[in-house]
Amino acid sequence: MTYSLTEMQQRRFADALKRIDGDAELLVTMAEIVSEDSVEVIAELDQAVSEVDPENVDRRLQQAADAGHSLKGMLSTFETGFPVDTLQRFITAAREGDRQVAIETWIQCREPIQALTVEISQLVRPA
Repeated sequence: MTYSLTEMQQRRFADALKRIDGDAELLVTMAEIVSEDSVEVIAELDQAVSEVDPENVDRRLQQAADAGHSLKGMLSTFETGFPVDTLQRFITAAREGDRQVAIETWIQCREPIQALTVEISQLVRPA
C-alpha cells in the first residue's frame, strides 16, 4: 500500500524526511514500528519510575535507562529536540542511580512524548 503524507505531516516531519533522504514510505514504515513498540516501552518506563522498592532500585533504574534508550532510538528519527533530547537526561540519571532526577525528568517529558507518539501513529493512520 502506498502512503502519502499530508502537507501538514510533511511540514511537521520535514527534518525527519531530510534524515532519511525524503523517503516517505520509509518514514511510514518506521512509524508503524514506533506505533507498535512505543506503547509498551512507555508503560515500562511508567512502571519503573513509579515502583519504590529499595531492594531492587538499582536494577529497576538500569531497566528504566535501557527502556529510555530504546525509546529515544525509536523517536529520534522523527524528532531530535524536545522531548526526545530530554530522554538523554533521564537515561543518564537512571544509569547514575539518581532516582529523583530520573523521575522528575520522566514527568517533564512523558506527556510531550505521548503526544509525539500520537503524531507518529497518525502517519500510519491519518487523522
